[in-house]
Amino acid sequence: NNYDVALLDLAMPEFSGYDVIESLETTGKLKEQKLIVLTASSITEGKMKELEKRGVYTCIKKPVQLNDLMKVIQSCVDA
Repeated sequence: NNYDVALLDLAMPEFSGYDVIESLETTGKLKEQKLIVLTASSITEGKMKELEKRGVYTCIKKPVQLNDLMKVIQSCVDA
């Protein structure tokens, strides 16, 4: 499907955000997507950088201010 950007929470039941990333990576589609990861989990800066190297646009820790999220979304769309 066509979309400008996707927001992905890492902590989802049954099929986690990590599973989504792995699936996109396995099919070769991860780097084609504009994917912003949101998480409230205790993810390290190193793990966030690893996800970005794999093809995720950026990772944001929750809670996040709406204005800040909108800036990141716009930056991702413009990239």
